[in-house]
Amino acid sequence: MIYGVEGFLLGLGLMLVPYVFKMMGAGDVKLFAVMGLFFGSSHIIMVGLHMMLWGGVLALYYVVKMKRMKRLDPNYKKMTIPYALAITAGSFSTMYLLDWNI
Repeated sequence: MIYGVEGFLLGLGLMLVPYVFKMMGAGDVKLFAVMGLFFGSSHIIMVGLHMMLWGGVLALYYVVKMKRMKRLDPNYKKMTIPYALAITAGSFSTMYLLDWNI
């Protein structure tokens, strides 16, 4: 049980910094903290690294999409990226690499 609580606190602590600087939403912080509860303190860092890789792929997709939208509509403003997709993909890729049969 303590293993999960340590992962929760570590996941929460890692995501609070981007939240404080308004780079991430509160829902993303809570989702990553729950992933820390599930994976524990020893694997949440691996989830974070995979999350960053998937987040980069997602950001590239949105950059291409934004350029297309600006071509169609020059007044197109800002786009937000749903980072929960990257958190979930990072969690699943970590489970795959750890060979968890869920």
